[in-house]
Amino acid sequence: MLYRSFVKLCFCMFFVSGCSGPMEQVVEYVGLSGGSWLKTVHIKASNDMNQNADAYSSQDVGSDPCKLAFVFGKSEEIQAKLLTLNGFDFFKGLDQLKRDHQNDLFIQIDDVLPNDLRTIEIKPQNTVEENIYNKATFVLGFVSYQTPGDHRFSVPKGADKVTLNFGPEAVEVVDPEQK
Repeated sequence: MLYRSFVKLCFCMFFVSGCSGPMEQVVEYVGLSGGSWLKTVHIKASNDMNQNADAYSSQDVGSDPCKLAFVFGKSEEIQAKLLTLNGFDFFKGLDQLKRDHQNDLFIQIDDVLPNDLRTIEIKPQNTVEENIYNKATFVLGFVSYQTPGDHRFSVPKGADKVTLNFGPEAVEVVDPEQK
């Protein structure tokens, strides 16, 4: 009993003193430093989503269906690189990105059709993807809209579900509190 109290006191002192050194490794190993937050995505697509696709068909992305990608990662360096890409550039370089970062990123891709009204579950397919998903510190979304724009968004930290409204020229992310 006395030993258990002593251990608790030591742990608290160690934690309060800044969590430096091995404690950071323990926190990361246990999954407390990141941790995925996004589990479900509600899709609401309008009939005229991506309406200017014909004007931009030379971009060779495809207008119907539209691609939606969620990228989970834990490297600030990779996140910074991804934040420089728009949806078109992301999908154009997707194969190379997967080859270069197969142990650093979990990417889930789904198709979205006009008038889609459904829920997508985020599901890693193997242990590598599951490990990345569980320790992710960021989640970015990319859409293959052919209209001008970034067509990239960040999922708010802590949101376990979001709603995406696919409009004529862009995708709007609706926070759970804003529904």
